[in-house]
Amino acid sequence: MPSQGDGHPRVLPVTLIFDLLQLLALVLLVLVASSAMLSRRVHRMRTWYSFLLSWIIYTIAFLLLPFKSPDFEPDRATCLFQASMIYATPPTASWAGLCFVIEAYSRIRLVLGVSELRPWQSMTLLIVPLFVMAGVVAEVYLLGMNNIPAIRMEPTFLYCHLDLPQPAIISAALCSVSMAGCIVMFAIIAMMAFRNWEEVKANSMDSNSPNVTPSVMIRIWAFIMFPMIAMGVTLSFPSPSESAGKWNLLLPLMPLSAALIFGTQRDIISSLSSLMCCKRS
Repeated sequence: MPSQGDGHPRVLPVTLIFDLLQLLALVLLVLVASSAMLSRRVHRMRTWYSFLLSWIIYTIAFLLLPFKSPDFEPDRATCLFQASMIYATPPTASWAGLCFVIEAYSRIRLVLGVSELRPWQSMTLLIVPLFVMAGVVAEVYLLGMNNIPAIRMEPTFLYCHLDLPQPAIISAALCSVSMAGCIVMFAIIAMMAFRNWEEVKANSMDSNSPNVTPSVMIRIWAFIMFPMIAMGVTLSFPSPSESAGKWNLLLPLMPLSAALIFGTQRDIISSLSSLMCCKRS
């Protein structure tokens, strides 16, 4: 069992802020996803839910060992599990984002009269992020089991990691490929929508359609440009130093921005308000 020493262990302010931000992101993401699932007026693509789920798992990974003091010593098994999830969730979320953008592209094509994705193609978009996660987790476990001393808390005591460069390099490479794909796909979507603006705008007026609206396109671009920058921060420290602590506070901004960017749409806010009013009554 992990122990935190005798007496009352002191939690560093950076650790407290970091964990509270992750907890806030988790609560907001669950609220956004649940309000969409429970409302008949909110229609979203399946990859949208997959995308939010990936960020929910991301926040849970960081909260597996919450509010730690500097003398906290987790057992190796727990530490390795958290490390595997922390290395796996950023590329999982970024590939889920790419799959989301690809399905958005297919919806635009559908509006323009081109056939939509086949069932096996839609299923592939949901499975790809799971394969990415499974692959990274297996890789981290393989490296960890062959380098037991490398399994440890990172120097700022925020989470467990492997004191090896390979996991961060592999995760960074996976994120880079998916982010490049997101940017290319969005450019294609933007050009297609610009050339066929009237059809896309008319489709956005259908409240029962899960197709991509101009508002969603803008939010997709906002998410690609802002949170993905922060994602590079955690993957740029293969051997973290004490100075990385303040930079690590950017990590909760990724799930927070996902919750705010996609949770502030009018139908989501209306659904959440309705759900809260029903509970009060």
